[in-house]
Amino acid sequence: MNQFVRLTFVVAIVICPMVSMAKSEDPPITIGQQYFAAWKSADWEQCARLVHPESLSKIRMSSDKFVASLLVVDKYGGNLHANHY
Repeated sequence: MNQFVRLTFVVAIVICPMVSMAKSEDPPITIGQQYFAAWKSADWEQCARLVHPESLSKIRMSSDKFVASLLVVDKYGGNLHANHY
């Protein structure tokens, strides 16, 4: 299940937006290879640079909504407000 979620995540926010990156001189396959190389080396800034800016803002809005819904559920426990690093 975890691999399915990862694959869905990659397709939704990496592969699909690359099709809309018509401004780039690189073909989509090259951008995809660059993205996965950056992901493998944990270069998150490079990953973000390779994703279409509009897709990044959509991801951020979706993530914010998801976290906000979790905070409602956790209103008494404080689990999501604590730093567990």
